[in-house]
Amino acid sequence: PNGVGTWVWPDGSSYSGHVALETPTNGRGRLTLSKQATRPLELKGHWEAGRLHGEGKETSLGVQHKRLFYAGVFREGVYDGAGRRTLQEAR
Repeated sequence: PNGVGTWVWPDGSSYSGHVALETPTNGRGRLTLSKQATRPLELKGHWEAGRLHGEGKETSLGVQHKRLFYAGVFREGVYDGAGRRTLQEAR
């Protein structure tokens, strides 16, 4: 479906936001990965062609169960420019 929607995968990961067929599309959305993931736990912001592109935020687990936050600009899914990174105790 095209428009706004939510997908939930068998491992518990989910995406909510603008969609086109089976891919996040141009627009805003949030991807939350299951706790089993070794990648970031949450990505939210502007998506383009299935990747963060533009303003966005990433939350992931860092070392010793600390939570790493990044807020800034992404270009094709990669940090681009001067963003802000912080490390906090996980709750």
